[in-house]
Amino acid sequence: MDFKKVYIEFSVQLLEATDSELWSLKYKLDEDGMSCRVLRGRKMHTISDLFDEFAAVLQFSYYFGHNWNAFDECLSEMQYFPFGHGIVLLISRADEILSQEPESLSIFFQILKDASDTYARPIERGEWWDRPAIPFHVVFHTQPGVGQQFVNTWRDAGLKIVPCSAD
Repeated sequence: MDFKKVYIEFSVQLLEATDSELWSLKYKLDEDGMSCRVLRGRKMHTISDLFDEFAAVLQFSYYFGHNWNAFDECLSEMQYFPFGHGIVLLISRADEILSQEPESLSIFFQILKDASDTYARPIERGEWWDRPAIPFHVVFHTQPGVGQQFVNTWRDAGLKIVPCSAD
C-alpha cells in the first residue's frame, strides 16, 4: 500500500506481525515523512479506555467531551496535528479493541471511516484552516496467527479489511 496516497474508499490494513515488526513499520513510515502514531489496543477494552488512549496519543483538545460525537469531531478536525505526508494510526493488539464492549465496534469503525472521508477532501475556502487532501490510514496490528479470527467480527461490524505487510 502506498501510504502517501489518498484513497477514496476507506479500508483498514491488517498487519499480522510481531511487536518488533510493527515498530519497524512505524519507524519506516516516520522516515518516509508520515505522521505516524501508535495506539495500544490493550489499553482500549472499553469505550472510556478508547477515548482516553486516542485523546492522549493524538493530544485531543482540552474540550474533548469523552463521547462518540466529540470523538468524531476531534478525530476529524486535527488542524494542530503535524500532517507530514499523511496520517497513519497504527493500533497494536487491535484484537483487544472494545473487547468488553464489542457492540460499539461498528460506531468506532464508522467514525474512522468518517475521518478518512474528511481528510480525503481538500478544504479550499481561503481561510487559515485550508489544506490539501491528506492521506489518512489505519493499520490494525495483531500477533501472528491471531488476526484472521477477528476479521469476520470486524467485517460484520462494517469494516473493510485488507492485508498489510511490514515491508
